[in-house]
Amino acid sequence: MKKTLESVIILIVFSLLLWGGWVEGQTFPDKPIACLGIGRIAEIAYSPDGKLLAMAGNLGIWLFDANNLTEKILLQYTQGMSCVSFSPDGKTLAFGGWDKIVRLWNIEEKKEIAVLAGHTASAYFVVFSPDGKTLASKSSKTVRLWDVEAEKEITVFKESTGPVAFSPDGKTLAFGGRDKMVRLWSIEERKQMAVLEHNATVFSVAYSPDGEILASADGDKTVRLWNIEAEREIAVFEGHTSPVYSVVFSPDGRILASGGGDGDSTVRLWDIEEEREIAVLKGHCGWGVNSVAFNPEGRTLASANDNTVRLWDIEGKKQIAVLGVTGSSIAFSPDGRTLASAAACTVFLWDVAEGKEIAALEHKEVTSVAFNPDGKILASAGWGETIRLWDVERKKQIAALEHPSPNPFSLASPSLKVAFSPDGKILASVGDGVRLWDIEEKKHIAILEGHTDVAFSPDGKIIASGNWKEILLWNIAEEKEIAHLGGHTDDVLSIAFSPDGKTLASGGGDETVRLWDVVEKKEIAVLEGHTDWVNSVAFSPDGGMIASASSDKTVRLWDVAEKKEIAILEGHTRRVNSVAFSPDGKILASGNYDDAILLWGEIPTHMESPAIPGDVNGDGVVNLFDLQQVASQFGQVSANLRGDVNGDETVDILDLVIVGSHFGGGFVFETY
Repeated sequence: MKKTLESVIILIVFSLLLWGGWVEGQTFPDKPIACLGIGRIAEIAYSPDGKLLAMAGNLGIWLFDANNLTEKILLQYTQGMSCVSFSPDGKTLAFGGWDKIVRLWNIEEKKEIAVLAGHTASAYFVVFSPDGKTLASKSSKTVRLWDVEAEKEITVFKESTGPVAFSPDGKTLAFGGRDKMVRLWSIEERKQMAVLEHNATVFSVAYSPDGEILASADGDKTVRLWNIEAEREIAVFEGHTSPVYSVVFSPDGRILASGGGDGDSTVRLWDIEEEREIAVLKGHCGWGVNSVAFNPEGRTLASANDNTVRLWDIEGKKQIAVLGVTGSSIAFSPDGRTLASAAACTVFLWDVAEGKEIAALEHKEVTSVAFNPDGKILASAGWGETIRLWDVERKKQIAALEHPSPNPFSLASPSLKVAFSPDGKILASVGDGVRLWDIEEKKHIAILEGHTDVAFSPDGKIIASGNWKEILLWNIAEEKEIAHLGGHTDDVLSIAFSPDGKTLASGGGDETVRLWDVVEKKEIAVLEGHTDWVNSVAFSPDGGMIASASSDKTVRLWDVAEKKEIAILEGHTRRVNSVAFSPDGKILASGNYDDAILLWGEIPTHMESPAIPGDVNGDGVVNLFDLQQVASQFGQVSANLRGDVNGDETVDILDLVIVGSHFGGGFVFETY
C-alpha cells in the first residue's frame, strides 16, 4: 500500500514537472539564429570591379557576391541605413541613415574607419567624387562635403533639398529638390554656375559618363536630358505613370534606366541617341523603384524598392534574379525543411537548414501562404481576386481560384488568408467571408459570411472564424454555426487551435491573447503584455506554448498551463505580422510585411521521448489523446513528428497499432 501511494505521488510530481509549467533554469533565445530576406532596401550600389553588390536598408548594410548573390556580410545598425556608395578604388564603403551619421568602412579589413557627424537630420544620400578624395552627403536640410583622408567637413550647401551627383571630372556638383530646380555648383570656386528649371520636384540626377549630359527624374512623370555646356533641355522622356524616383546611365552612356514611383513601379530603358523608350521591365509592385544601378560591364541592372531587389539582363530585357523582403505570412512545410513567405509581389521558398532562398513564385500583392498536409501543394492569396495553388516540387502554378477582393477599409481583414483542412481536401479563404474550396475539383463549395480569420480544428470537423470582436465556431459538415465566443474588445485578428483541438487561442486589436475552451465554449484566460495589436498566434506542436506576434515589434511566448508570459523575443524593427513553429517545435519563425524573417532556435519544449511506447503526448498514460495526436499527423513525413512512434519518419498505420497495443498502459515507478 505504501509503495503504491509513493508511486502515485511520484507520478503526480513527474507529470507536474513535465506539463505543469516551465522548469526553472530553462532558457529562451536572446537573439535569432538566422535571418531570411534582406529587409526594406533604400539604395543599391555595385563595387567598381562589379564583384560586390551593396544594399542599404532597415537592417543595415548588406554586401553580396554580385555573381551568385550569396551573402557576404551584414553590417547591422538598429536604426537602419538609407544610402550607400563605393569609393572609386572599391576599398571603402560610405553609408548613412536615420542616426544622422555618415560612416566609412574598410571593405578588406571589415571594420569601420571613420564617423562623420554634422547632419542634424537623417542622411539619405552619399556619393564619392571621381578621385575619391571628397565625399558628398545629403540630409533633408543640407549637402555636406567631406575631406575623406582628413575625415572632416569642408563645406555645407544649404540650398539643396534633393539628390546629388558629381560630374565625371569632379569639378561640378549637381543637386536638385523640392524647389523644382537642378543647381550646378563649382566645387573649386564654391559658387553656383547654372540653374535648370523643372515643373515639379526633382527626385534624382545623373551625369553621362562623358559629362556632357545630365539626366533628371521629375515629379511630373518625366525624365529630362540636359546639355550641360549649353545649359538647356535637349529631350523629355515620357512613359512613366507616376513621378520618376531614380535614373542612371549605363557605363557606355548609350542607355538610361529610370525607376517609376508609387503605383508605377516599372523600370524603363531609354536609348539616348535615338531618344526613345526601348524596354519596360515589370516585376516590382507597390512602392516606387528607389534606386537603379548598372554593373560595371553594363550587362546587368539592379533595381530596388521597399519590397524587393531585382536583377535584369539588359540584352535579353528580362528578370534574372530577385531578393526579397519577407514575412507578412509564413508557413513551415510539414517536414520542416522548407519555409514559405509572402512578400508583396512574390512567394519565397526557403531552405531552413541552409537559410537560403530556393524559389521565388510571382503573385501580385500576396499576403498569405499555407502548405497542404503532405507539403506537395502551397496556396497563396492576397489583395487580388486570385488564390493560386503551386506544385512545391516543380515550383509551378497548378490552379487559380477566383475570389472577390476583401473590403480594403476593414481593420480586421487587411488581406486574404488561406488555410487547408487537416485532410487537405478543403481550402478555406478569407475575403468577403470565409469561402470553402474543393481542392480536387478546384471549385467553390460554401461561404460563411462576414469573417476576418479562419482555422480548422485538428479533426477537420470545426472551423473557427473571426467575426469582428467575436469568434464563431462552425460545423463544416452541416455548414452551420454552433457557437459565439465573445470577449475581445477590438477586432479578432488571428486564431489557432491547440494540437488536441480542446483549446482555441485568439489575438486581437485589444492587445490581448485569449484562450477558449472549445468543448465548454467559454473564455478561460486573458493573456496581457503586448502594447499593440496581436496579429498572429500559434501553438507549439506539443500544445504547451503559444507564440504571439504583435505590432509592438515583439514576439511573446506564453505557458498554456500556467497561463502566463515566459519570454519576450526582440529583434524586429517594425510590427510583427506572423509566427509559426517548425513541426518539431525546435524553431520559431517570425516575420512581417517589410522586414526579414527571423528564425529563433533552442525553443524549450514540453515534448520529451515517451517514457513508454505509445505515450505520444507524454502524459504518463496511453489513451485516446495519444490516438488523436497520431491521427492529427497521419500521413505526414518528417524526422521529428510526435506522432511518429516507431521512428520511421512517417506517421502511418504502424504508429496507430503501437499506440493501440499499449492502450491503457502507464508509468511504473518503484521506490525503495
